[in-house]
Amino acid sequence: MNKLERAIDDLRAEIMKAREKFPNNDHLQAAMGEEYGEAVQALMELQYEPSTLKTATSSKVYKECIQVACTALRLAIEGDSTFPTYDAVSGQFNVVYRVDTGQSFLGANLGGWWICSNCQGTRSRLPFSIIDAHPICDEDCEREYLEAHR
Repeated sequence: MNKLERAIDDLRAEIMKAREKFPNNDHLQAAMGEEYGEAVQALMELQYEPSTLKTATSSKVYKECIQVACTALRLAIEGDSTFPTYDAVSGQFNVVYRVDTGQSFLGANLGGWWICSNCQGTRSRLPFSIIDAHPICDEDCEREYLEAHR
């Protein structure tokens, strides 16, 4: 196995671990900044700390860089539900609008995946409804969500 194949295998494993630990796509932009900062810190420590104080190793730098790649791929694929999505072609933010209630939801990723606020299920189609900026997947989840949040 060459270095690239190993890195891809490690990245795949890190994505699975991250999705298990953090199944929602909330705050992925913030997580991206955090992971990048940790990778830079490990690189700086490895390069500039005196050997007696050095806590970083090349394997720590590798691990942090894999985490940066993991978060970047999740952000590219899943988007970030806490931020509206931006369509660079049209120059517009994507907005989901439910005609019968007049509610809109900035932040729904129309081209990707989102998480139901009631059942936490991952969905790729448009939400059934939006309640106080929370996407809901179907009629049963809407009823349960409304009962739980009265």
